[in-house]
Amino acid sequence: MKNLNKLKDFTTHGTPQLPLHIYNQYYEHGGLTVPYHWHEEIELIYVEEGSMEMTINTTTKHVYKNEFFCINSQELHQIYSIGRTSSIHHALVFSPDILSFEYFDDSQSRFIHPLLNHTLLLPQTICTDKPYGQEILKLFLEILEVNKVKKLGGI
Repeated sequence: MKNLNKLKDFTTHGTPQLPLHIYNQYYEHGGLTVPYHWHEEIELIYVEEGSMEMTINTTTKHVYKNEFFCINSQELHQIYSIGRTSSIHHALVFSPDILSFEYFDDSQSRFIHPLLNHTLLLPQTICTDKPYGQEILKLFLEILEVNKVKKLGGI
């Protein structure tokens, strides 16, 4: 793990009051290069246009338009453009701690606590052609829209 510490991303994503940040990225002629790194945050990425190559730990896959995937906390990952084609993708990077709450109920016990302790992992791929994936994508796009309004001086 000593060598992996050199790859840790220490970027602050968000604020202490709201530990999340949304990255909207457009690469007109390809050129997306995010070298191997890892962070404590969970990262959800939606590919709006184009494609990219994603490696999580030792598994590499091509990700295409309308695909949505998760990178769990502490997972080593890298992202690259495929060729010189344009791409648009959105990444929501957030501290898993924001999912926690004071009242330790069944949800906290069965899902949140194991997620925070890395004994439960989110699936790497969310199929947007399935009903559950469509609902997750709908909510994700709503979050992007609220973030856009907030940045324009709204809320």
